[in-house]
Amino acid sequence: MAFGVTSDQNGAIYFGEYATEPCAHPVCIWKSTDGGRTWRNAFEFPAGTVRHIHTVQFDPYADAVWVGTGDRDEQCYVGVSNDGAATFAWMAHGTQKCRTCGFVFFPDVVLWGMDTGSEPNHLIGLQREKRTIHPHAELPGATYYHRKLDESRALLGLAQQVAEVWVASAGGDACGWLAWSVPARARHGPAPAVRLARGDASDVAVGFVHVNPIRTVEHEAAIYRIPKSAVPDPRKFDA
Repeated sequence: MAFGVTSDQNGAIYFGEYATEPCAHPVCIWKSTDGGRTWRNAFEFPAGTVRHIHTVQFDPYADAVWVGTGDRDEQCYVGVSNDGAATFAWMAHGTQKCRTCGFVFFPDVVLWGMDTGSEPNHLIGLQREKRTIHPHAELPGATYYHRKLDESRALLGLAQQVAEVWVASAGGDACGWLAWSVPARARHGPAPAVRLARGDASDVAVGFVHVNPIRTVEHEAAIYRIPKSAVPDPRKFDA
């Protein structure tokens, strides 16, 4: 998955297994401490516990590794590890509200967009101190991509039902920004989406964001480079 690989403050690399069919074996987080030359099983979900791992991400505010899984309610976990993925504390479990493809980290809150087709999608905020999750703004589709914009905002790349970029605030506000037309397609065909740049935030730091609409009416694939100054602030958005 797009956010299924990460590295921590010590340079260790982690990736989460993503199976497309029900697994008869454990689903694992793998870890390398020698630049990817060798790997070991750092953590495993017992067979049947989860379908697959959606995201493994490093949290720079807590020097911690977060994991998100799916897909059915009982298979959805959000957890955080402070010991290099040896153990996890479960922040949320058993609901589509913790079915996500990525996280955005802020000092007081961890933010994500839901990835579900069985109920309305929302922007979710997890308060670090209280360890509680709260649904915020409703979103018109599943969020596949997350990208931190600055210390108060994040970009969300929406897919499946729509191909849009939304802007979210750490406080839970959100507004639509960019949109492409979604073609008529088979129920199980490849989904339209808008990808966001991964890796470090060097493009944002120099004042630009990059968005990549795919499988839309206007573009099979395209990359837009947009000034950061053009991104709206959802806290000031007048619905």
